[in-house]
Amino acid sequence: MQFIKQNPRYPLILHVYPASVNKKATFSVYEDDGESNDYKRNIFAERQLVCSTTREAYAINYSLKVSNGYELTPRELVYQLYLDKAPHSVITQDGKMKKVKEAWNPSGKHFAKRVQWSWDKAAHVCTIYVPANQTVAHITIEK
Repeated sequence: MQFIKQNPRYPLILHVYPASVNKKATFSVYEDDGESNDYKRNIFAERQLVCSTTREAYAINYSLKVSNGYELTPRELVYQLYLDKAPHSVITQDGKMKKVKEAWNPSGKHFAKRVQWSWDKAAHVCTIYVPANQTVAHITIEK
């Protein structure tokens, strides 16, 4: 995808490389309409992600800041965590997520209605899918 409105249903894919124990990995994603000069007037959205690592788990905290009336396009979020071994479980503020064979399919033909996760043993990737109509501010990935 080259720009935000090219395919509005395409999810935002967040590649997460957790830091070592007792450290944090952080990043933010800046989003504007990609067409106007509204960014000069601070009309944008910023998604922030913090991944904290402990001996027992990885904790992801996600926040969204919308500035000066920016009209945010609802988007699915796909977290791809690169881990040494498969997680024991994945939990949100609403409880345990369901583990599935494939949480998200890059073909774009697969849109689940609820949060879910999967483990790709060959790639060592834990994929967590969050539908556009849900807000998940905190995810715990238990080792």
